[in-house]
Amino acid sequence: MPQPHKNYASIDLAKFAAALLVVVLHLGPGGLFVKQFLCRLAVPFFLVCAGYFLFSKLQKGSAPSPVVLPYFLRILRLYAVWTVLYYLALPLFTLSYNRQEIAFLVHPLQLLQRLFLTGSWSVLWYLLGLLWAVALCWLCLRLGLGAKGTLIAAALLHLFGLAGQGIASFSLQIPLLGALLNAVQLVFDSTRNGPFFSFFYVALGLWLASQPLPSRRFAAGGLALSAPLLCCEVYAVQHFFEGAASAPDYYLLTIPTIFFLFALLIQVGGEAGPAHRALRTMSTLIYCSHILVWLVLGFICWLLGISLSSPALFALVLGLSSAFSLAVTFLARRQGFRWLRWLY
Repeated sequence: MPQPHKNYASIDLAKFAAALLVVVLHLGPGGLFVKQFLCRLAVPFFLVCAGYFLFSKLQKGSAPSPVVLPYFLRILRLYAVWTVLYYLALPLFTLSYNRQEIAFLVHPLQLLQRLFLTGSWSVLWYLLGLLWAVALCWLCLRLGLGAKGTLIAAALLHLFGLAGQGIASFSLQIPLLGALLNAVQLVFDSTRNGPFFSFFYVALGLWLASQPLPSRRFAAGGLALSAPLLCCEVYAVQHFFEGAASAPDYYLLTIPTIFFLFALLIQVGGEAGPAHRALRTMSTLIYCSHILVWLVLGFICWLLGISLSSPALFALVLGLSSAFSLAVTFLARRQGFRWLRWLY
């Protein structure tokens, strides 16, 4: 069992890089390799880290609630705060020709669906997915499934979710499976969500926390093998299921790639210093804020009649969200600005 309060510099650096990759995915340049391979590793990596470091605090045979509840409430607070910020900004900064995208704000059932099932807005689906995943892991542990049983339950749901993504055009042709997928799509809007996506990777982190990690050499070899295979899967899925109803962004070979990547990184990094901890905080802030920055910047450009190219818009959003994150990280340490900690 790892030391529960140990900090890992390599993990903090990887989290920061992953946050930048999320911005690239949404707004940046890049072809299939960058967008569907590198960038799609970011969220699974975040989730495995969350599961590993949360459940590594559990003592063998102890009840999970005292460990899980404070973390769950912290993520719930984060989700609520950023949801309020986005919902205040959306009516102000959404241009008239995009107003249909925020029509759900005045439809109670659609609003409830977003808040509790699909994610309140854009990137905030991750925080809701994490809440679902942590709650499901807690439930499985309370039922006595243990780390292995929890991972198996999560894997079954993950495979079902995979069937509703890039290969949906094939899966929907299977009568019973197609009916189940349609029902789930109706309720959750997607199978890339808490129960079918996030649950698995948090459960993988939980299982990793209960096991001796593979050796550094074995992890490096596994990564060297699984990463190219994942590239092949990405290209195959994008080619064979081009034009599918749901965009392929959910790949089976992400699992071994993330497993070996995490196992390697946690063994090669030293103790984190203040700079690493600042990057850890900034990664959360960049992830949560960059779409809000993009929304406000787009409105200001429209107001001033300025047309920005995609590379310029990406550079500005990345720079502004990074500057905002850096400012919040350091201001939150000062007396009178402690309330900024609610943002991360």
